[in-house]
Amino acid sequence: MSSSPYSATDPSQTPQQDNTLKIVLIVLGVVLLAVMLVCGGIMAAGYFAVRQVATEFEEGFSEAFGGGFTRQYLDTPEAKEALGEVQKTALLFENTADDDDGNLEIRVEGSKGSGTLIIGADEEGNELVQLVMDDGRIIDLPPAAAYEEPNLEEALPEQEVQPQPLR
Repeated sequence: MSSSPYSATDPSQTPQQDNTLKIVLIVLGVVLLAVMLVCGGIMAAGYFAVRQVATEFEEGFSEAFGGGFTRQYLDTPEAKEALGEVQKTALLFENTADDDDGNLEIRVEGSKGSGTLIIGADEEGNELVQLVMDDGRIIDLPPAAAYEEPNLEEALPEQEVQPQPLR
């Protein structure tokens, strides 16, 4: 037989398949998967870093509020009777941010019970402090002005100190 372009082809001879499209799709899939993994890893690392910083900030902020000025309210006989020994305090950020009255809310857990310490002011600017217990009781606490420590320099008379000889 002659080899003419119009002659019948031999069924044993099959044309070679073009694999270029398959190779391109596989490479594109691998690159896309790598990009997704890298982006996901960066997002996960960012999420955990922000979460860690927020936790440390909240713990530090709560410790500052729980340890310092809230002690003057929580050491009152009324608060000690309701709460017992204070074990944990935490500033409630979500309630404080949404509060239009400007009240500061601190979650308090004690050996006898738990509740929320609310520090705010009335219309005249007088400080109002309440301890709202989880069982529904509301305990009014005295404002911070009632806890001011006396100025020892004014309370003690001025005395002249005489140097003592060394023996």
